Amino acid sequence: DDSRATWECCMLLIELEQAEAVLDMLLKVTMHKVPKVALAAANAVLMAVQTFGTPKVVPPNMILKGLAPLFDAKDAKVRAVAKDITLEMVKWLGPGAVKR
Repeated sequence: DDSRATWECCMLLIELEQAEAVLDMLLKVTMHKVPKVALAAANAVLMAVQTFGTPKVVPPNMILKGLAPLFDAKDAKVRAVAKDITLEMVKWLGPGAVKR
């Protein structure tokens, strides 16, 4: 499956200390006009936070800046993943770090 291979590649790059470059690309793709593409990128961001945590590996500021537009996405599934990312960020950073 292509999407699984893409996610694995992104996670491998994050392991190789390229988290900022990967997140920069993924957050740009979350704004893609094709909902399936935006959803896949949002899920990859979620997977990165769940797998590696923040702030040591995954830089939280990039995600927090890119999170607000996801709540305004046209696709309900993308908005749902934005909520999941927010919950995961709260687990790592505490509720005070995640504000709209």
